[in-house]
Amino acid sequence: MTMINATRRTLATITVISLLALTAMAEDQFDWPRWRGPDGNGISKETAWNPEALNTPKILWKTNVFRGYSVAAIKGDRLYLTGFRHVICLNSKDGKQVWDHEYPEKGEPHMGVDGTLATPTIDGGSVYTLGRDGHLCCLNAADGTVKWQKNLQSDFQAKMPSYGFAGSPVVFGDLLLINAGEYGLCLKKATGDTVWASPAGTLGGHATPVFYKQGGKDCIAMFGSKAIQGIEVATGKKLWSYNWQTHTPSLPLNIPDPIVFDGKVFISTGYGKGCALIDISGPEAKLVWQNKNLSTDCSTSILLDGYVYGLHGHESREFELRCLEVASGKVMWATPMAWGGLMAADGKLIVVNNSGDIFVVKANPKAYEEIASAKGLLQKECWTAPVLCRGVIYIRKWKGAEDVAALIAMDVSK
Repeated sequence: MTMINATRRTLATITVISLLALTAMAEDQFDWPRWRGPDGNGISKETAWNPEALNTPKILWKTNVFRGYSVAAIKGDRLYLTGFRHVICLNSKDGKQVWDHEYPEKGEPHMGVDGTLATPTIDGGSVYTLGRDGHLCCLNAADGTVKWQKNLQSDFQAKMPSYGFAGSPVVFGDLLLINAGEYGLCLKKATGDTVWASPAGTLGGHATPVFYKQGGKDCIAMFGSKAIQGIEVATGKKLWSYNWQTHTPSLPLNIPDPIVFDGKVFISTGYGKGCALIDISGPEAKLVWQNKNLSTDCSTSILLDGYVYGLHGHESREFELRCLEVASGKVMWATPMAWGGLMAADGKLIVVNNSGDIFVVKANPKAYEEIASAKGLLQKECWTAPVLCRGVIYIRKWKGAEDVAALIAMDVSK
């Protein structure tokens, strides 16, 4: 009888542990631990939110952070953000500061852009950040102490892109990948030791590396300054390359991330360059189609159910939110929308524009269908993509009073 009771207690304990583990896994799937979310595609798995709550916005908290454009990275009740010369950790529930790590940076604006660009990446107990001048840090997520740090310019002789280093660090297994140099840089995430690197003195692009599988191998699409390339993660071997240069040879500006799917890659860049679909299923990259139907300046588009949604235009011209059929490049619809950033959740787009307005739009390829909106929550410049995490939307503007940028958390829970 005693043995039976002991067995029952053991089984009960195992059941509780299993349930706790499943609960933790369920919670983790709604974290937003890096640029463009856990899957790197700008799409949240979250469904327990109410878009129409935006019609009467409920501000949970509002705070100031150092100037910059990075998206909030969130894990549990901790929110991480970069600003000029600073990495900060806030309590996501009330916006109060947990810690602040300051690092050296020269401070001169590049091409009129001031402040940090890359978003932190949270992995386990570490936070990886990249400053505009190339200061790369691995910090303790709990208290902000430095585990290791490098500088892309002095340690790897990587040339700084036009707007400064902008691609966010991304983790793959035990590795950390950076868009630096011709085709990237790979380090051991625990120590910062080099695994492979682009040749010294070469220039990279502004996009964040994007993972994909090809021929059973783990690969990464690296959008450099003059081409997009497929790289084998383990070795740094170049698998394919497709030339793509935006703006001018002396000022290359490949900024938005590529979108990789089904043996193909979609790219779109600004300054009227346009977009293209490239087949990467074979040994060489081959063009499927190319047109000017979607020319995204800074904002990365979203791919949903065979359609791409993105912000078309340039800073000095009229902008539109557009929907393209990815197989053909055909415009399905377009509507006026100031430039900004976007993400998706539960079949809906969440769009923030430059004026600090926010819109929820149904991801419908047949027509623009607005569900809810809130105007004037922040003022210019709101270029940063919004984040939805556990029923809260976070939006950021570059700069508020004096040398700080504003961050707002809004309740849209059901």
